[in-house]
Amino acid sequence: METLNLSGLSFASKSNFSNDEFRHQHAFVECFFICEGSIIHHTNDTQEVLSVGDGIVILPNCPHSFERFQPCIHRDTMISMELFEECCLFLNKSIYDELVAKKYLRFHIDMERIQFFEKSVITYINCSNVFQKKKYEKFLATLLLSYITMPDFYKSSSVNDFQSRCIATLSEVFHKPNAIELAQQQLQFNKSYLSKKFKDVFGVTMTDYVNEMRIKYASYLLSATEYPLTHICELVGLDSLPYFNKLFKAYYHTTPAKYRKDVQKEQE
Repeated sequence: METLNLSGLSFASKSNFSNDEFRHQHAFVECFFICEGSIIHHTNDTQEVLSVGDGIVILPNCPHSFERFQPCIHRDTMISMELFEECCLFLNKSIYDELVAKKYLRFHIDMERIQFFEKSVITYINCSNVFQKKKYEKFLATLLLSYITMPDFYKSSSVNDFQSRCIATLSEVFHKPNAIELAQQQLQFNKSYLSKKFKDVFGVTMTDYVNEMRIKYASYLLSATEYPLTHICELVGLDSLPYFNKLFKAYYHTTPAKYRKDVQKEQE
C-alpha cells in the first residue's frame, strides 16, 4: 500500500479532478470536501457517497480510496501533523485529542464557506513573500479545521459541561455580528441565568469574551494576510471600523494599522 507524504512541506492544497481508486494512506492529515459533483469514498469497511459540501478529515495511517461516478471536483488540503496539532490547540486543546482518537471524521460545510475558503487559497497561492506564505498556511489550516471540527465537537458527549459548551459554541459563532444572540439560542439557557453563570465561570461577561476572541483573530489576520482593515473588521463580526480600532487598542495598546506595520518590520 502506498504511503503519500508532503515531501517536507507542512501544508498544501489543490483542486482535484482525478480518481484515487487505489487504496492508500498518508503521513499527513488530509481534509477534503466536494465542490462539484459526487464521489464514492471507501475507508475500512465503510462506503459513503459524498456530494457538494460533504467532506472528510482523515489522520495518518488510515487507508482509504475514492472514485468518481460522475464529473466531480474536490478541494484536497494536506496538513502536517505538527501544523494540525498547533491549529487544533489554537482553536481548543480538546479538539486534537478528540480527532486523534477518531482518526476519521465526516463533515459538511455550506457553499458560503466553500467559496470563502477557495478565495483564501487563491490569495495564498498568489502570495510571493515566503514568510507571509508560512503564516497564511497556519491561517488556512486553522480556518478549515474550525469549519469542520466545531460542530462535531459541540455535539460530542464529552463536552456536556457548561464551560466546554460555551467555549465550543462561541468558537463557532464569535465572528458573526449577532454572535451573542446565536450563542444564547444554541446554549438554550435563560438569558439572565446564562449571563450570570458565564460571568461566574469565566470571570468576564460573554460580550467581553467574544470581543477578545474577535481581536485575537483580527491580530492573526493582520499578521497572516493582506486584507484591508475594513474586510478584517467584517470577518471578525464588527460593523464599525472606529469601534474595531477602539477594541483593538484596548487589548494591544496600539492601532491595527500600526500593529500590522510592526509585524511586517519583524518579518523583514
